[in-house]
Amino acid sequence: MDVNCHIIKTSGTVFIKGKFSATININCSRCLEEAKLPLDANFDYTLIPEKPQVKEDLELKKEELEISYYHGDFIDLTPIICEQIILQVPIKVLCHPECKGLCPQCGTNLNDSSCDCTSGDVDSRMAALKNFKINN
Repeated sequence: MDVNCHIIKTSGTVFIKGKFSATININCSRCLEEAKLPLDANFDYTLIPEKPQVKEDLELKKEELEISYYHGDFIDLTPIICEQIILQVPIKVLCHPECKGLCPQCGTNLNDSSCDCTSGDVDSRMAALKNFKINN
């Protein structure tokens, strides 16, 4: 993993401009085999000194959603960088675009071999809908 951050502090507010590149191991969403996912991203992060706890519920403004708080003299960048990496991981990761996935009946990895399962089986819970007709 390669991480570069440029940090500026002005009157208590800390501005972080960062860039990272990493390759992570993650399971394919279709076949569950391990896949390597390259990630490359820039990020901006703003930290302000921690406010005292307010007991009443307050509505956050849009610009406040992009601000975090810090307390003390040191800021640990590890959780910030981990968060940015997680935000870059797509919802559905594939080992390759043509991944065939697993057989829904027997679980065979269809990228490695085929199986003898029939694909015409209907979920018994949906069998009643098989003969359903809509009149226009």
